[in-house]
Amino acid sequence: MAEEETKATMPSNRKKILFASLALALMAVVLLYIYNQQLQVKYGVAGDKMVVIAAKYDIAADTKVSQDALMQVEIPEAYVHPSSVYANEWDKILGQHLAYTVRAGQVILWTDFSDPRSDVELNEVVKDGWRGISIPVDITNSMGGLLQPNDHVDILGTFMKPEKKEWVTITLLQNVTVLAVGDQLGSEGRSVKDERSSRGYQVVTVLVTPEEAELLTFSVDKGKISLTLRNENDITTEIALPPKDFSDVFGEEKRNEIQTKRNDLVTIIR
Repeated sequence: MAEEETKATMPSNRKKILFASLALALMAVVLLYIYNQQLQVKYGVAGDKMVVIAAKYDIAADTKVSQDALMQVEIPEAYVHPSSVYANEWDKILGQHLAYTVRAGQVILWTDFSDPRSDVELNEVVKDGWRGISIPVDITNSMGGLLQPNDHVDILGTFMKPEKKEWVTITLLQNVTVLAVGDQLGSEGRSVKDERSSRGYQVVTVLVTPEEAELLTFSVDKGKISLTLRNENDITTEIALPPKDFSDVFGEEKRNEIQTKRNDLVTIIR
């Protein structure tokens, strides 16, 4: 009798195991989907895609852009350069002279058209909703005069705090695109001779929002502005960057904390 009951319960147990396996498999799929979505958000590839114009093959400098040299590519919105030529602007660049070589697959930027024979002007580089603003620089805060158009920089400011009468340095803006150095627009492919000839500039024009333009204007008037160069592929921003003052300079604990963060970054790169 007991043997018959055991045989009767076996199919029922198998069904339970099967259902449990299916449930676990479904849960794994859902968790994988959620993890994938989180990764997309983390690395800036989630959300809308933008259609921009890229070079189908290498387009040499000082040549006219032709129809067959262009193609449309989709890029996550977070990775679209503010000076990119969008799909609906295709006709505007046909027949224009490129000032610098654009490699196959490279997104074409408005700053690639800096040839004096071109009709492209600085105002066309500045997209709707953005502003171009020039800030004064010297040989020190322009990377020894080596700063280039399309470089990405962080903008720092050093000010005297009125209430405490002490100096403090803060990061004003992060991941800002350089539109021009002096009167030079441009992109990749500049020769060494061109780089050296542009080192005498005294202003750098950057791409900002209207509110950021106000912040920069006030900061330039009230303090000293410095630029730090960053990798163009590094689009991350630090949300909580505390101001630095004399307590950080002379405080051993704070200096050690900064050094620890540097060591961690070096380890990640390795």
